[in-house]
Amino acid sequence: MGTKDLKSFIDVPVALHEKVQVTSTQTIQGTEISEFRRAMLVVDIGTWTTDGLTVTFQDSDDNSEWADIADANLDGQANDIAIKHGHADATLKVNYLGSKKYIGAKITDSGSGDAVVGVYVVKGFPGQTPYPS
Repeated sequence: MGTKDLKSFIDVPVALHEKVQVTSTQTIQGTEISEFRRAMLVVDIGTWTTDGLTVTFQDSDDNSEWADIADANLDGQANDIAIKHGHADATLKVNYLGSKKYIGAKITDSGSGDAVVGVYVVKGFPGQTPYPS
């Protein structure tokens, strides 16, 4: 039945950064979201050892020039998410409200960070679906 069909309205998470041990600064390749009306950024944090890692979401019109996403375009969430002890084995979800064609992320290490981190994008409400809007 169309009204209960979720698979036609989302795209399986795109891994911007597979969930692996992070101990250094990493810039993460972006993904195109222009064919969808909504997107959600997901930070999946596993084992945490040491504070010092920060995830910053970015957006771009052309997938080459990147800028930090304004907090207002992240559902009110502050953009720089510090990964700390309280986040161990947690999943943080943030809606993207901006209008750029690409979204991505970077993980910055202040020198001592150590955690297992994955960053994903879930795309939702495509411009075309098998069902009428």
